[in-house]
Amino acid sequence: RTNRVVWAQDLNQGGMFDSFSFVSLQILSDEVPPPPQLPDKDREGFMEFQVTLQAKGDDAMSSVAGQQTTIKEKSR
Repeated sequence: RTNRVVWAQDLNQGGMFDSFSFVSLQILSDEVPPPPQLPDKDREGFMEFQVTLQAKGDDAMSSVAGQQTTIKEKSR
């Protein structure tokens, strides 16, 4: 997807992060894709990003409720 924030929010709404609330998404690097005249096998691109999530916790016994975690990843 072109709009990466909407993409992450869709994942959140789809239940991928049921135990977490989406806090933020930061694009760290975004490679410009190669020209379309190259074969598909040579058109691979990467994006490095960092996402911050906050643990949900309706249970008073939850030891991580409210804590934030940040994940950094490089994806195709």
